[in-house]
Amino acid sequence: MLSKLAVRNAKRSARDYLIYLVTVTFSLSMVYAFNLIVFSSEIRNLSYGMSAMTGTIIFISLIIVFVIGWLICYMTRFILEKRSREFGTYLLLGIPNRDVASLFVRENLLMGAGAFIISLLVGSFLYQILDMIIMRIFQAQYQIQFQFSAKALALTAGYGAAIYLFAMVRVRRQLRKIKICDLLYMEKKNEASALKTGKGHWTLFLAAAAACAAGVGTLWYLCHHSEEVHNGGALLLLSVVLLIGSIYGIYMTVTFFLGRTVLARYSFKYKKHRLFLLRNMTARMRTMGVTIGTLALLLTLTLTATSMGLLFERFFSEKRESTMSFDITVSTTQPSEDLSPVSAYAEERLGIRSQLAYPLYDGESKILTDWFRKQDSPVGWMEFAPVLAYSDYKELRRMLGYGETELKEGRYLIQCTPRIREIAEQEKIPDIRLGGETLKYQESRSESFGVGDGFNGTGYVVIVPDNIAGKLPVYHMSLAVQTEKETTPQDAEKLVNLLYETYSYEGIDTCNTKGSIRDSYLSVFTILAFSLYYVGLIFVCAAAAVLAVHQLSEAVKYQFRYELLSKLGVGNREGKKLVFQQQLLFFGVPLMIPVPLSIFLSRQLSYWMMMNEISNKTFLHSQGISLGLFGLVYLIYFAASWRACSRLAFS
Repeated sequence: MLSKLAVRNAKRSARDYLIYLVTVTFSLSMVYAFNLIVFSSEIRNLSYGMSAMTGTIIFISLIIVFVIGWLICYMTRFILEKRSREFGTYLLLGIPNRDVASLFVRENLLMGAGAFIISLLVGSFLYQILDMIIMRIFQAQYQIQFQFSAKALALTAGYGAAIYLFAMVRVRRQLRKIKICDLLYMEKKNEASALKTGKGHWTLFLAAAAACAAGVGTLWYLCHHSEEVHNGGALLLLSVVLLIGSIYGIYMTVTFFLGRTVLARYSFKYKKHRLFLLRNMTARMRTMGVTIGTLALLLTLTLTATSMGLLFERFFSEKRESTMSFDITVSTTQPSEDLSPVSAYAEERLGIRSQLAYPLYDGESKILTDWFRKQDSPVGWMEFAPVLAYSDYKELRRMLGYGETELKEGRYLIQCTPRIREIAEQEKIPDIRLGGETLKYQESRSESFGVGDGFNGTGYVVIVPDNIAGKLPVYHMSLAVQTEKETTPQDAEKLVNLLYETYSYEGIDTCNTKGSIRDSYLSVFTILAFSLYYVGLIFVCAAAAVLAVHQLSEAVKYQFRYELLSKLGVGNREGKKLVFQQQLLFFGVPLMIPVPLSIFLSRQLSYWMMMNEISNKTFLHSQGISLGLFGLVYLIYFAASWRACSRLAFS
């Protein structure tokens, strides 16, 4: 009897809370798809760096599972409250508490099992999409093939079982001890407000505002003083705690301020349907302050993660381009060293189209480096200005297929990254004195030129006339080679071993191949970007699902309000517009803090982690795409909630 009742109730709950179940199913699908990636030998073999993806994705999945667990625990408790009178009736009919608890647990386990089975099918499809994207990133051949991994299945099943068992144990314990009267009146009880008095609200708001300002200031200081970040773990943790506390504090007091400001103005609140909208909003916010704060925190993490994923894509793309210029790059600290073994290896294994051995000079002057650092330019670790002779510069440009450039008398050129060029074009660059002569700035170029890893500088290199360069000390001897065949990471390893075997000292500054640099950057980008997108997508779905289910349940619970509006003359069209405005408020309020805070966090984190190599234009472009992707998912939940609520309220 109870088994049949559990199956019937599970079907009914699946229909009533479809948005929630779809979210859980999609979340488990993403977990399974990423687990398939973790255990895919095909993806691991793409690059040596991809081996680090296993630990990273498993760690991220644990965070994801924690959020899914919170969603399921919260929604289980929410469903219990909505069905409390039903369970109270069962107890009145003489059904023991333990049987009622078992009934509810069976229902949820049935829904969870259904969601898990569907997630395996959907996850297999999502894996094909993710696999195709990764293969295209590495420019590898992609083939559609069925992928099954017993380890991925077992890991996903373990996650799901742990989540549901934890949630069910809690609710089972609660139901076994609950009284009939508590169940019968549970639905009518509201979540108590955290603060009872206006003074308490004022105190909390001021404390939250101060905490927000302190957290923002501390994080800004740490990110703009990179030497402090590595030693400022306690300050970094403090800023995070302050920001999280401020989010909860502000959302717990927002109802108080709406009541004291907006609702206190009679001329405003009594126009049209504003009183109905605002009173509904404040009533919910008063009892959901902590919940909305949690959702705002998830949305902040979502927007920040999505934005950082896009910024990492641009950052690694620019770093790859600035570093990955020549097919083979080798430099040694001994200017007189013979690099012919490298040329011999390239000729034998890869074929040589062109090559040039040349010195990179030590400009000795710190004027340019200090000036760039004052402008927050990412000039790397070199203290001096790296210098290149104009004749060598022209030959290197010819090897790379770039157009010719002219160096005027008494002038110097700068070959640099796009970010440094952006700053150089906005400010007046100082004159420099090299080889006993004063040179004025002419222009800057930002084509890929090996200025990203120390081969031709760490962000920029100065181009001067040959006669001036010849007076400067040599920093290292360089060899740039363009090959007939594509280079690989294995070529870089063989060249390093060859140089170590040939010479008795470790005087190698750089030894890279285009294939090695490409695979290294692509591996790091793929791991970071996919992890961040993974987090962002799950978090926004979880937050939006909670908001949507709350709206649907409120529409059923307070349907009499809409019936009263109909009796007062509000038509269906106007009523649906009213529901739309109500949904807009409820979905919009949790975004008040996350949107501006996530933009600030993204900018500061990009400044610190990417050494300010992201231009303002690139940052704004990434923010626009991030908000667009987030808005699309959020809008889908909003539209589904509005459509369902409109149908319930004004059918």
